[in-house]
This record gives sequence, C-alpha cells and structure tokens, in this order.
Amino acid sequence: MRPGLERTSARGRSNHNPTLFRGRCRPPRHAQHQRLMASLFGASVAAAYALHRPILPPAVVAAILAEAGSGVKRIVDIACGSGQLTLALAAATPRATVVVGLDASPAQLSFARDADPGGRVLWRQGTATETGEETGAADLLTVAQALHWCVPARPPASPAPPPRPFYVEAARVLRPGGTFAAVSYGLASICAADADGGTPLPAATAVLHAAHDDTLAAYWAPERALVLNGMRGLDPTPGEGFPRVVRRAARMSSAPLTPAAIAGYVASWSATAAAAAAGLDVAREVGAGLEAALGGPAARARLDWPVTLLLAARAA
Repeated sequence: MRPGLERTSARGRSNHNPTLFRGRCRPPRHAQHQRLMASLFGASVAAAYALHRPILPPAVVAAILAEAGSGVKRIVDIACGSGQLTLALAAATPRATVVVGLDASPAQLSFARDADPGGRVLWRQGTATETGEETGAADLLTVAQALHWCVPARPPASPAPPPRPFYVEAARVLRPGGTFAAVSYGLASICAADADGGTPLPAATAVLHAAHDDTLAAYWAPERALVLNGMRGLDPTPGEGFPRVVRRAARMSSAPLTPAAIAGYVASWSATAAAAAAGLDVAREVGAGLEAALGGPAARARLDWPVTLLLAARAA
C-alpha cells in the first residue's frame, strides 16, 4: 500500500475507462440483490474469494477506526464475505470490542469461520437490509467491496426520493453520531514485483483488462459499473441520516504473485462464475496469457488497485 490516504473526489490513478460498461449495464435491480449474492458466492467462488481476494492494508483500516474515534464497542461488517476487512478490524481493536461479520452466503461465512479459529468475530447470516442488530447498537458499520450490491445508485441531480432501504437500516443500527465506512477497489493493473507499486507491465495488464472488459463483458452484473466509478451515486445523503460524507482515495498492492495466483483472483470475480456456468474457463485463459506475458509459470508480479473509501457520520 502506498503510504497515506488522500482526501479527494477523484477515482485515483487508473488507465481503465469505466464508461466502457455504461452501454452494457441495465439499471440495478436491488430487490434481487440478496438472492444474487447468495447464488453467486457458492462454494467454488467463496473458496477463490477466501484464497485470492486482497487483504485491505493497515492504512485503510486505521483511517476507518480513526474516523470512528475512541470507545468503539461494537462493529458490524455488512456483506463481510470471507472476512478480509472483518478480521482486520478485529485485530486492530481491543478484545472487549464486539465485531460482527454478516453475510448472506453460507459458503462465505464458512470460510470466514475457518479463518477465525479463536472465535474473535461473531459470524452471522443476514442481509444488508435485515441485519438483525438492535437499534442504536453499533458504533461503526462497514461494507467492503459490496456497497454496489446493497444500494441503488442515485444520480447527482436527482430530486430527494425516499431513503434507500440499506441506509434506513444503517441509520437504525448505528448509534447517533456513529460511523459508516465503505471501501471499494477498482480494476487492478499489473506491476513488476520488485517493489510495492513497481514498474507497470502493460502487456500483462492488457491480458487482465481484456478478460475484464471483453471476454466477461456480457457476464458482469450492472452494478460493476458502480465499482469502476468509485461508488459514485452510492454516497449516503442527509435525508438518509448522514449529513457529512468524506471521500478518500488510495492505492493498494498485492504481494508478488504467480500467473496462477492472479488467475485465482480472476476466479473470484462474480462474472467469471457466471461465465463458467456458460462453459467458459476465463481464469485458465488469463493464467495462460499471463505466463506468456510475464515469462513463464514461475514469474511473479503485483496487482495494484485504486481504492475508494467513503466515511460518513450518522446524524447525532
């Protein structure tokens, strides 16, 4: 992770153009989200997710906890997946702090529990709009790489429609003055393994981006465009109980990875799972392409992602 978090409204450095997806994306159908999430993240995708999704770096976790302030007693991580952010928050807070990981997918929760042999986190099945948490119980509510599944986008110039159900639930669960934090990382580039955020490798990046933009174009859910746009339109509003929102941009880099490991990350994409159901093995194709671009199966490179962090305070 490159040091520090920048307060900004920009998406961060990336050569990828999210407008490529606009013509292919239908309006989000959020009434179907919970069923979609549970079906997409079955055992095979959950396994890839647990093995190959990046761990959010300490700087991001520290920024979230700094915004929440001292005295945090209960944290609820919504759509926690296999627990990448949940476990990082648990490790960075006192043992007395209760940390809840909530997800709609039993397979994801199974991997999360396996990664938490000491039982530090309370893992529960639930949805983003029906958390089962008591009113005003949480000091901090988080969502990592899943806000686009939880909230329909709102155009910047739209009139004030009714509050979106997720933010109704978030405002209910958070205590007055509590903190909401959402993290999202966009499409990675591939860099040399010599240093964190090393020299860009255009040929290898082209393999990854071709799979994302072209091979999988018909298999991405409409909400993917919201990830590529840095969660634009997903910010909570004053009418939804959050009068102050801060955006920050950052970067994160993986450890050095082989082509097979990068292909494993591609296997964790929801579109890759949808393509597999149609008989396409996109992860294998990416692995072969990266071996050619990087110089063999033992070659190593880093993934480098743009990161967006949303921080909001619930009305006091």
